[in-house]
Amino acid sequence: MHILTAQQSRDARRELGLSQADITNALGFTRQYISEFETGFSTRLTNSQLKKLRAFYEDKIKIANEDGEDINLTFDKDDEENLASKVESFKSKRIIYPVDENVSDATFAATLETIHNNDKILVALLNAVAERSDGLFGEGDLNENTLINLRECFTLLSANYLMLRSITGWPQLGLSASNENLATNTVLALMMNEVKASFEKAGLVSKNTDKTEVENEEATS
Repeated sequence: MHILTAQQSRDARRELGLSQADITNALGFTRQYISEFETGFSTRLTNSQLKKLRAFYEDKIKIANEDGEDINLTFDKDDEENLASKVESFKSKRIIYPVDENVSDATFAATLETIHNNDKILVALLNAVAERSDGLFGEGDLNENTLINLRECFTLLSANYLMLRSITGWPQLGLSASNENLATNTVLALMMNEVKASFEKAGLVSKNTDKTEVENEEATS
């Protein structure tokens, strides 16, 4: 049953100047549920809660328009039914991951710059010739340099994707723009350790300087 779509909720909050925290405080919803609903990963909000959220938006829009604002938003079912045809009308298709509102502009910019710099390295690595130990017939094992390039490619590709999913949120994995408290006994933790350098450059994790190194630096200064 149509009540409210994720896009309609995002549009309403944007037009009304509301944050997800504002919704949480006003309606008593769990912040994570609002975030998951609006990013489209899952919907743990009940129909009753969605109706309450829609009514909240409609009341706010009505008050805003009575105060002289011009907010033209509706929550009609036609909006959802026509979505597919509207998407097909675009000349270029796009996949959009909304960035979590808790991500600062500085972190967002640093993340994009880090991804861009990783891409430049990837271009060189991916264009490199895949050399094998048996150069005569080309059927031998990949040589050590090629294997190193291959591992570096996987590391950078993983870093770029995990950074992207961190700033948009991946609640099923507990992945967010603050990745300080991930479970340490998972494959994800192993991957995060491999891509830590990129996350530090993007400001998505803090740089943990070893205490001994700090003491040594202080002693020599």
